[in-house]
Amino acid sequence: MDVVASNFEEALAKLRSAVSDCDFISLDTEFTGLDLHKHQRVSSADSLEVRYQKIKGSGSQFLLLQIGVCVFTAVEVKEQHGPTKISYRAAPFNFYIFPDGSVEAQATTVCQISSLQFLASHGFDFNRCIRHGIPYLSHSEYRSELQKLERRREKRQQQEPSKSNKIDISSVRQRDKDFLEESISRVNHAFGHALSQGADDPLSTADQLEKNETNGVAAAKSGEESEQTLQDEQGRHYILLPPCNAYLRRLLYQEIAEKCSELLIVTKEIVPGSNGRGNASLRITAFDSLDSKEAAAADELNAIHEKAMRQLQSRIGARGIFDVVCDAKVPVIGHNCLLDIAHLFSKFVGPLGDTLAGFAGNVNSYLPCIFDTKTLLTANSILYQEVSGATNLGDAYDAIVKSKFGGPGTITPVFSMADGFPAYDSSRHHEAGYDAYMTGCIFASCMFVHGAGMADLSEWNKRVRESGKCDEISHPLGSLVNQLYLMRLGGKLLRLPGPNEEFDRSKFVHATGFPLAAKTGDFYRAFHACNIERVHWLDDHNVFMEFKDDISLKTALDLSSRGAKGHAKGETVQNNDNKDGPPSHCLDFDMLELQPFSEYERRQADFSRVSSSSTLSRKRPVPASSDPARNLKRQRTAEEMPAGEADKQSVTADSVSGFASSKQAKTSHGANMWCAIC
Repeated sequence: MDVVASNFEEALAKLRSAVSDCDFISLDTEFTGLDLHKHQRVSSADSLEVRYQKIKGSGSQFLLLQIGVCVFTAVEVKEQHGPTKISYRAAPFNFYIFPDGSVEAQATTVCQISSLQFLASHGFDFNRCIRHGIPYLSHSEYRSELQKLERRREKRQQQEPSKSNKIDISSVRQRDKDFLEESISRVNHAFGHALSQGADDPLSTADQLEKNETNGVAAAKSGEESEQTLQDEQGRHYILLPPCNAYLRRLLYQEIAEKCSELLIVTKEIVPGSNGRGNASLRITAFDSLDSKEAAAADELNAIHEKAMRQLQSRIGARGIFDVVCDAKVPVIGHNCLLDIAHLFSKFVGPLGDTLAGFAGNVNSYLPCIFDTKTLLTANSILYQEVSGATNLGDAYDAIVKSKFGGPGTITPVFSMADGFPAYDSSRHHEAGYDAYMTGCIFASCMFVHGAGMADLSEWNKRVRESGKCDEISHPLGSLVNQLYLMRLGGKLLRLPGPNEEFDRSKFVHATGFPLAAKTGDFYRAFHACNIERVHWLDDHNVFMEFKDDISLKTALDLSSRGAKGHAKGETVQNNDNKDGPPSHCLDFDMLELQPFSEYERRQADFSRVSSSSTLSRKRPVPASSDPARNLKRQRTAEEMPAGEADKQSVTADSVSGFASSKQAKTSHGANMWCAIC
């Protein structure tokens, strides 16, 4: 179901109804970019705090364009012959989100060209999003706007206007003075001149109005002009002054208070067809006594405040989606969802905290039970083998859900759409609603492979509703709750709410100075005498080699300093099986530079102090080889990487789901663009 501003309230009511008896909710988002600068890209070198600061920057700076929410409800289907099947009814919502710029924090945003191109290539309707997107206020923005309303209310309740704000009439233009004099004259003709009344005047306002009306009839007979009053629902007499701008209205408020009867109240009257920000009229209402005037003034202030509160409440908008999901108290499912969560909290809760610990605790307080399907896929050898190490969203959905895969002795769930929700087709991939649907289907299938079932879901839901917590579950899947996958960190997980221990990088060695033709296998072959655990690619010119032990690390550093296999530096090492063939690896130890992780970190810190927008200085790459294949930019395939590495290298549009336009992590990013939301 596509949802824009015009059908938002209806859709939100359907969402509330759908979550009332659901089993879990899956989420997905689409946004305008990943990072502003190269040094903000996630890498294998990130510490936990550094990674959080990068996620925080991305989630705070870029704009949220779509939120996908899919509500899943399980139904047992008992077959007459055969085992019981589990069917899930899915209710997917695809919300278009766009701020109205009414608060300062939403007035400007940034866009990354590559991310916009990616969304456009998958049919994203930018016109629909911008023109009809649902605006929103975060909890912190709402509190700030509420404080402004309270201050305005207090200011209106002040009996005497501030003398410092008084306008000097002598400085007013003549035509504005003429307008003031004419308006004051109309008020005095209608309600009696305050200066001629005085405190001992025996005439009440009603008597004065009756006298004015009598005089008006006589004036009409003599051809003179007289001001006629109107009556409101309470029988109070009033007149409307001609429309004028805000400056003239301010002058009128000031002059009427000084020169007219104290039994008058001046209020703003919106001219039909006006938005209230330009020309408007002033209504002058007369009262019989000061008590009735004060009571009416208090009622007017309350009415103004209540109207402002209703308008503020209506501006909450898309935050209602987040509130409904939080209030449902059921497991929330995402795929590689750390950045999705950062966006949701930045847009709907408030500015993200300064530290990872604060962020993790805040997320857990709102969403106490989160499952990351990328974590579920990588933690189970059967599932990981089934997806062939490609755990991006689209490939995982095809391998697990479309193929109706089920582990030995497990239930394979089936999925159908709830009433009123049309079926999806695969062309909607990278639309937030459809991606949320795929995420939920993967979770249900993974859940049964991990050995969990409907009873476990019911237990989790009960825990969350009763205690607001979803930890210490004895079931094996319980160890994976609130464990968010961390990109490019070798399968490391972020635990919510914590504690999270910093990663050990003592066995990491940074390498640079290798040719563009180098592949993962070249490092394994060049350092075959060392036990390499994993090769982490930072970019085309930098890698980390992770060794299994300290001896291997020391051997690698010694090996690079004296040349491979004891040969002199610069000597070519040939393949033993083919003396005339190409080298066994393309690394040149004369050009290759290795340094321990601690040294790399120190140099990065020094460089950041010099320039925060530049990349680390490094040796020039090896000159192009005579072999044409070596002059091409590296395009490593899944077969050339260790298990699990393929899904972390996003060179194409449909690789790594989860970290670009909600599910794409790209190694090449475009320029950034500033946008002002008017």
